[in-house]
Parts: sequence; C-alpha cells; structure tokens
Amino acid sequence: MEVVKNSGDKTVCRADGLSKTIEIIHKHYKTVITFLSNGTYKVTNTTI
Repeated sequence: MEVVKNSGDKTVCRADGLSKTIEIIHKHYKTVITFLSNGTYKVTNTTI
C-alpha cells in the first residue's frame, strides 16, 4: 500500500492500486473502501 499525505505532511490514507482499496484509520476506527469491477464500491468499518 502507498501512503497518501496532505500538504501538512500528515498521513491521510493508504491506497493500493492493485487491489483497488483505500484504507483510512482515524480515532480507533478503520474504514476500507474497495472499488469493485462493476463500478460500485464496498465500505467496511471496523474498530481497532
């Protein structure tokens, strides 16, 4: 996964082009967005 940072050099998310996923971790929650081949997406939220 590739780390995506904002202009303040803080990590915003991690992105993986091969698996078409984005992972966002914020305040004890992890959100994974997966882009599907039919043009839709799936969002999975978990606590960490």
